[in-house]
Amino acid sequence: MLNSQQWSGPITVKQVVWEAVLELTDRDVTVEFAIKDVKPIITEKYPDYKLSNVGAEISADCVNSPSRRHYTVNKDRYWKVRYGIYRLYDPKRDKVGIIR
Repeated sequence: MLNSQQWSGPITVKQVVWEAVLELTDRDVTVEFAIKDVKPIITEKYPDYKLSNVGAEISADCVNSPSRRHYTVNKDRYWKVRYGIYRLYDPKRDKVGIIR
């Protein structure tokens, strides 16, 4: 028998990460963060959450991430500042070229 540990918390996996980032940044689009900064907030609220999902959820919703195209459900939430560093996406200042 396979040991499948799927998230069965009260909100979606994606929402867990989003709420943790909002708490960390206080919704300020200038605050930069790393994935490791988000994990303690999640662990405090949801100890059973699989932390290896955090990076994938941020990449999926990161407007300028090249790996974003590999995910099917994307929301415009994050902006990659440099390797390993992100902030909230600001559509007024963050412009992405056409991806082909």
